[in-house]
Amino acid sequence: MKIRIVSLISILIISCSSYKDSKLSERVFDQGLTIYKDYNLFRYKANYNLTMDKEVIMPVSFEIRLPKKMKYYKAIGSSDFAFYYIKNQVVFVKTGLKDSVAENKVYEPSSKELGDLIQNQLVTDGGRYDIKEIAPNFKNKSVIVRMGNTLVLLYNIRKEDVKPYVSLITTFKFL
Repeated sequence: MKIRIVSLISILIISCSSYKDSKLSERVFDQGLTIYKDYNLFRYKANYNLTMDKEVIMPVSFEIRLPKKMKYYKAIGSSDFAFYYIKNQVVFVKTGLKDSVAENKVYEPSSKELGDLIQNQLVTDGGRYDIKEIAPNFKNKSVIVRMGNTLVLLYNIRKEDVKPYVSLITTFKFL
């Protein structure tokens, strides 16, 4: 009986430690992620300009609150930011879109729009975690949050988590 209890505790400790944000106290990781008890805060501060031919582009600086239980995250260049969660749930931030919207907009995309967005607009690095390789889970939901020239995709989010995720994501602000 003691061996079973010790084994169970060991499994729980190992599984909890696999989250990037498993510590309850505030802790700062690289690439701008700060861990809080109830949420994670990702801050991206661009301090350089990009050039394309003779055009100078200033990357967007922003901060966004994110849900807990993050498995992995990756900044790809200065415009694409992927945050991976359990059960193939993803929060993907895409900045610098040319077709900006005047007001904030939250909606569920059609399956065609979702597929086109993931395959044609989101930039990934083809690593272990890659939203382009995650099949949509039709038991879950996907939601797009547009804020000016920035898009946040909530992908494969469990139905009961959609409202809390959107509540966190809409705290997005430009710096």
